[in-house]
Amino acid sequence: MNSFWHDPSVATSYTEASHDLAQDVGYPAVFAALGLGASDGPKNLLDYGCGAGHTAHAATRSFGVRVCAVDTSPAMLALARRQPHHLIDFRHTDDGDLGFLPDGSMDAAMCGFVFVCVPERERLGDICRDILRALRPGGKLAVWGADPATIGTANYDGWLTEPGPYSDGAAVRSRLRQADGSWVDVTDTFWTADTYRSVLSEAGFAPVTTATLPSNSPSDASGLILVTGEKP
Repeated sequence: MNSFWHDPSVATSYTEASHDLAQDVGYPAVFAALGLGASDGPKNLLDYGCGAGHTAHAATRSFGVRVCAVDTSPAMLALARRQPHHLIDFRHTDDGDLGFLPDGSMDAAMCGFVFVCVPERERLGDICRDILRALRPGGKLAVWGADPATIGTANYDGWLTEPGPYSDGAAVRSRLRQADGSWVDVTDTFWTADTYRSVLSEAGFAPVTTATLPSNSPSDASGLILVTGEKP
């Protein structure tokens, strides 16, 4: 995964940037897709690519679930651990593997804004197969992030992206404003909605469904993609 997220200043700047779309639109859709809050809903949740822990805290605060929150960035996890919670286990993994989780130990999993951080399609497959292994039968995975159709057309406060269009696997160059007002260059990877779906299907999830989640603001062209799959 992209190593610049290991830089403490970059991690802090990203954490302090506006995440209104994710919080207002993404969280409710992801939690509903995973069945959180239902009487038979998940009790043990994997947050793969947890960053500073915002989504994990939101899930625990709203539904009382136990979360295993995993990330490859020590800088992100250092920020997350500033707000410990007895239901959240923040775990570091050097290579992104989940070998510390027994087979079938998780009821559900979420993976937010992670695919864009992985430049190799083969590695995306490895991640999804590892998550599949850690899930119990019937467990669901929700993968979400910026809608590929809006990448390059939507800019967020403190985050500027070069206009598209982009081809599958292409580098997406952006600039992130840091706390001191300076800008740092960030390079992500563009993956189409078809790639999101096919990666989950090839890993063994079935059925796989896709939804696009537009911004709540009619003047905002940004949106999110939500792809869900279930372990047979």
